[in-house]
Amino acid sequence: MASVIKHMDASDLDALVNISQRTFLETFGMNYNAKDLNDYMETRLSRQALGAELADAQNVFFSVWDEKTDALTGYIKIIPQYCKFLDDMDEGHFEPKNSTYLERFYLLKSFQGTGIAQNAMQATLDWIKQNTESDAVHLTVFCENPRAYTFYQRFGFEHVGNTVYMVGDHADKEFLYLLKLVC
Repeated sequence: MASVIKHMDASDLDALVNISQRTFLETFGMNYNAKDLNDYMETRLSRQALGAELADAQNVFFSVWDEKTDALTGYIKIIPQYCKFLDDMDEGHFEPKNSTYLERFYLLKSFQGTGIAQNAMQATLDWIKQNTESDAVHLTVFCENPRAYTFYQRFGFEHVGNTVYMVGDHADKEFLYLLKLVC
């Protein structure tokens, strides 16, 4: 299946809240107790929180659509020239001067394995190359999500370190991945 990514703005807030909460719950909802999950949903994926993120010019959001059915299948959030987590890199790896942080890349489970994610990732990387001065892209991925980190590896992302990501009071071990954009 082919996918289309569309830039999101304030008029897309309701769709962003819906797809953000659905994809997070589908992917990780079973991993947390009710309090941690509720805290995360209220502090990170609520209408207020996502509205503030969407309004922040530093953030870039894309919706991911199935071109054939015109169904909203996921979303992407990137932060150009943002080096969050790069201090967690192991020694000996390429150290970017200007990295773009791919903070979220989520797709509904019913569309995984259809080719939509590959098209959306390629479009995202093309956008980063054309619209930023980044020499790398980095992201974190839950250490117990081999499907996700295998997907990123197919695009050339390399495991360069480890970090922790908080969901409520729960600390998740995350792998730090980096894709070098320059030779």
